[in-house]
Amino acid sequence: LPIKKDIKSVQLHENAGIFDMLTDKYPEQSFICTSGVINSAVSILIERLKQHHINLSYSGDMDMNGLSIASRLLSIHPNIQLWHMNIDDFNQYSITTSKIKSRNKINSIKEPCLKRIADKILEEEKICYQEALFDQY
Repeated sequence: LPIKKDIKSVQLHENAGIFDMLTDKYPEQSFICTSGVINSAVSILIERLKQHHINLSYSGDMDMNGLSIASRLLSIHPNIQLWHMNIDDFNQYSITTSKIKSRNKINSIKEPCLKRIADKILEEEKICYQEALFDQY
């Protein structure tokens, strides 16, 4: 499929529910839903968008799985900007949880900004879901 020439930026989102709400709220903007997986189809689409000099941003949950997905994405596509995946948003919108899932995924998180969030998750037993950030999008 051809890429529209007027597209300047595309936002990628891990969460299908957030994707649906954003496409309803901002029908003029371009979004991609990764459904929590960076598969070959998503990677091919990202490469095509980069060839057209389209700015790409990514947002996902700030839990161990979400940070691991973001880290893997950035290792393959380092020019993608993280959107609302930072320590300030984590501090403001995180919630306490009794169980931190996938603690072992911390070793797969390489980017310093994501590693800081992962350390904070383990230290404070908090996580931040994309839904908490919806009004910031």
